[in-house]
Amino acid sequence: MSQFEKISGEKIVYALLFLLPIFAVTVRHWVSNIFGILALLSLVLLYLQRKQRTELLREEKILLWGFAAYFGVFILTSVVNGWGPLQTRYTGVEIRFLLFIPIYLVFRQMRYGAKWLVIGSIFGVIFTAYDGAREVLLNNADVYRGVYSPLFTGPVTLILASLLIPYFYGKTSNKWLKLTLLLVACLAFFVVSQTGARNAYFAAVLLCILFVFHQYQGVKRYIVLGAALMLAYGAYTSVDTVNERINKAYKEYIIYSGYENPAKVRKPLSSVGVRLEMWRATPIFFKENPLFGVSRGSYTTEVKKYISKGWLHRDISHHGHPHNVYSESIISKGLIGLISFLWITVYPLVILIKGYRNNMRTAFYGMVLITGYLVLSLSDASTFIKGNYSSIYIIFLAVLFSYHIQEKLKSQTKSE
Repeated sequence: MSQFEKISGEKIVYALLFLLPIFAVTVRHWVSNIFGILALLSLVLLYLQRKQRTELLREEKILLWGFAAYFGVFILTSVVNGWGPLQTRYTGVEIRFLLFIPIYLVFRQMRYGAKWLVIGSIFGVIFTAYDGAREVLLNNADVYRGVYSPLFTGPVTLILASLLIPYFYGKTSNKWLKLTLLLVACLAFFVVSQTGARNAYFAAVLLCILFVFHQYQGVKRYIVLGAALMLAYGAYTSVDTVNERINKAYKEYIIYSGYENPAKVRKPLSSVGVRLEMWRATPIFFKENPLFGVSRGSYTTEVKKYISKGWLHRDISHHGHPHNVYSESIISKGLIGLISFLWITVYPLVILIKGYRNNMRTAFYGMVLITGYLVLSLSDASTFIKGNYSSIYIIFLAVLFSYHIQEKLKSQTKSE
């Protein structure tokens, strides 16, 4: 029994982990409040147990330094480019990445964090599905927004469903429980489909393929994969929201790709056109500000310089940031920003992939989380620059990565 299990603080942590996903997309400020409480509680618990230190593995130490570096890069690039009110405003979000360190150190000593987080995800999917059905079916809403935006509701619901299914498939052979989980998953995909979040659609297909290759082997793998892809195609052809959103994206891409020089187009760009134009702006920013970027929050002001020169379309100045986290990292923080971002995402993913063969079940959950976020970030930077979005990534990664390390050490002890 660890020292943390001897104090009631551990029970509070488990309760918060259980509650976190339940109202994540239906109650305003729910995620941020729980994150704040968890962060403060982690600091208190670490202080109370300051004489008992957990021996971390090398990969854990590197990961913790990565999150410290990520926050440090924000400070450095803001100071280099001139600290202002915007940078002060965004500090509240960016400091969450630094708080990953105490949160991880606490979860590292707790054995059942992943269990309570995933159980909470089941209830979260159920509550979200109920709310979505009420909005779409009873109130005749065009899309299901949740408490914030479809671009938050759809992806977060997808992440919850993608984690709960493999967790219980790997933990139980009870057929009725598996059937119940499939029903819960169907409810989750209903919510995702009704949000109209196209990045969630793409991520859903990719994560489904990932799960099939993880769970099945041989001929059965390809049969299940074919059935899953047929189901996805069926959703595209039969669900109006899905069909409309995908077809619209394709048409908008064709229109944008037909422009010889998008900067000279007088009419407004489409939603997809704006995103593609932001991608085109990235190398321009990088050439002008390669190392430190222009600092977080300065995109709108700086992009107008290139628009005035006739290099970019004026519509991309109407947004506070690029709608792509990779572009956001390069534009706001330059090369060191991109490196620090890859440090907190790709590095733990590589560690989990390396450990997959020996600890398939525990490594897979973290792989799902990180892969999902990396895919969702292709068309949305909110995943890492908005408080609620980033809080979910930070807490879930801390729980799932520490869970994998714990099981890895346990299996090594048994083998010895």
